[in-house]
Amino acid sequence: MKRAGTRAAAIAAAVVVASGAGCGGGGGGGSDDRLSKSEYEQKLKAEGSRLKAAFTASNIQQSSDINDLTAKVDKLKQELEKSASDLDALNPPSDAAADNTKLADALHKAAAKFEELKQAAKAQNQQKLQTLTQEVGTVLQEGQAASDDLKKKGYDIGVLGQN
Repeated sequence: MKRAGTRAAAIAAAVVVASGAGCGGGGGGGSDDRLSKSEYEQKLKAEGSRLKAAFTASNIQQSSDINDLTAKVDKLKQELEKSASDLDALNPPSDAAADNTKLADALHKAAAKFEELKQAAKAQNQQKLQTLTQEVGTVLQEGQAASDDLKKKGYDIGVLGQN
C-alpha cells in the first residue's frame, strides 16, 4: 500500500536522523560524589553504544505495516527516555554538568517527538509525520551541540554525538 509505505518512509527518516545524531545517556551515579572524567566518559560510551544498537536493531526501514512500525517507534521512544533518565541520574564532573543536562533534555524532547510520530502514524497524518521528522532533527541538534562541547573540553564520548 503506497500510503503505508510513505508513512513508513517518514518515520524511518526520523529514526535515521535520531540514530545519526547518536545521542545517548549514562547510568547510575546517584551518590553525592561527582564522577571522575574517565568514569563519566565510560558511562557515556556505554550508553551511546546501547542506544545506537537499539536504533540499528529496530530495522525500522524494513517496516511497511503501520502496526509494526508504530511498535518499533514506541520501543525507540522508550530507549530514548531511558537514556535521558540515565543521564539525569548522573553526577558528572563539574565542567560537564551543563552539557549533561542539555543532552538529557534533548533526549527527553526526542522521546516526546517519537510519541507524536507514533500518534501521527496511527492517524495516517502524512503532513504531521513530515513536520515531526524535521522537529526530531532540530531537537537532536541541541544534543549534538552539547556532545560537541564535551568533545571540545577533551571528553572521549565514543559514538555519542557522531554524525
